[in-house]
Amino acid sequence: MQRVWIAAVVAVLVTAGTAGCSAESDDKPARTEAAAKRPAPAPPARRAVEQACEDGTYRWFNAAQRSVVTDLSPTRQYRKGREIGSGRNVELVRFTPTVAARGPALPADLVIQALAQRLKADGLAGDGMEGSPATSRDDGSSAGTWSASRSGRYLTARSVRLVEADFTYTCRGAGRSGTTSGHVLTWRSGADLDVVSCGAKPEKKRPAWLREAARLGCRTGDPARS
Repeated sequence: MQRVWIAAVVAVLVTAGTAGCSAESDDKPARTEAAAKRPAPAPPARRAVEQACEDGTYRWFNAAQRSVVTDLSPTRQYRKGREIGSGRNVELVRFTPTVAARGPALPADLVIQALAQRLKADGLAGDGMEGSPATSRDDGSSAGTWSASRSGRYLTARSVRLVEADFTYTCRGAGRSGTTSGHVLTWRSGADLDVVSCGAKPEKKRPAWLREAARLGCRTGDPARS
């Protein structure tokens, strides 16, 4: 009799457990179906970008220009009279024309055109004109050759003339008031190429960017670094 009673209890427990599992599995599809019918949340509304007027007034300040070494070759030994070419230059830094502004939106190319007009520059990178470069990367159009004036180690370098300036652009008139302020980084069209003899002292009129090239490429103690 004891064995029969234990078997009955086990049978009851197994039956109850099976019923509990069935009940739980029946609930899951119901919750999933309800979630599927629930509408998805609406995406946040985008704010329209306010555009600046077309006949506002620029004010430029903190304008500065400087030549920066963008490409430099390893130093190499040459005998006097040997030809030195710029084909071994390696890119050190790359710039992209940039207009960072706050306020009513202005097309970046028009801002750079206005800066070029202010500086009386023939062209600035990013001004939207045909042939205007997208970056300062050497596209192969600039190349140079020189003759070694003496036996020794030489390097070649390339630079661009960076231009930076702050500005405000103000619209006036009924319903058009507003000011855009920002900063421009660009460079003058074209690039400069030159050669440095590490064994020769720099000329008094040597530009600052060539002195920087000598500092970067020649060895400590070389006359070109003095």
